[in-house]
Amino acid sequence: MTDLVDKLQVHAAELDCESELAHILLILQRGTSADRQRQCFLDAKAKGVDDKQALVAVVDHLIDETSNFSFSQANESIRKFA
Repeated sequence: MTDLVDKLQVHAAELDCESELAHILLILQRGTSADRQRQCFLDAKAKGVDDKQALVAVVDHLIDETSNFSFSQANESIRKFA
């Protein structure tokens, strides 16, 4: 996938969307939000909680991820791959 991203860099530069293209690499590294939500649910279930409590853990995870989101940190992570 990184080879494809490299090949698309020229076009991304022309369209002024290099950071959006680089974000693909970040998603590949960290997974999607859905991946992290599913993992949170599975981790909670592995601790022995019921489905409702596991879903609460997912919501708590989303709140934490959203409230701690930083555009500058995200852009810095993306720049590492660009």
